[in-house]
Amino acid sequence: MIEVLAYKAIKKGGQQGIVNLKITKFCLVLNECKVFKKDKRRFIGLPTKTYEKDGVKKYSPLVLFDDREMGERFNRQALEAIDEYIAQEKQKEDDLRYEQNKKTTPTELKHADDYVNFQ
Repeated sequence: MIEVLAYKAIKKGGQQGIVNLKITKFCLVLNECKVFKKDKRRFIGLPTKTYEKDGVKKYSPLVLFDDREMGERFNRQALEAIDEYIAQEKQKEDDLRYEQNKKTTPTELKHADDYVNFQ
């Protein structure tokens, strides 16, 4: 199981966000993974080290899968966990907004005269 510890949406080129993930089975936390979308494909960029060579910025992987199938499985599960996390956060925001609006809106009418027929 993969758990999202934190997510921040970022729209920068093909990058959609930054995420901290936990692979619960191994008690392993991967900080600052990047979420990318290229064409219609979404994928996770594992942490990298940035360096410069001949004046050009380059990236070297700090973590990688040596088995393609396992990497694809991780990618699929991580994206599912991110989508679920985003949906839960949106639901929390909607619930909070609803609760705030509920406090400013009358919850019940006191008299039959308070009902208005708009037909």
